[in-house]
Amino acid sequence: MKMKLGRGTEINRCLFTNYCEGLDQRHKEVTCKLWDRKFTPGEELSLAKDGQRRLAAPDWNP
Repeated sequence: MKMKLGRGTEINRCLFTNYCEGLDQRHKEVTCKLWDRKFTPGEELSLAKDGQRRLAAPDWNP
């Protein structure tokens, strides 16, 4: 959708790192390295048990 709207620079492509696999292997909540720490002031979001990783991708409004 972002590409069709001419907003391709806003697309976060997977980096294929060991980040999510490492979390999974340690039996931690799996999140994405690209959006873990993107917080907007006043944003309500659910965090992982460590309080540092977000469990849902940042909102995107087309």
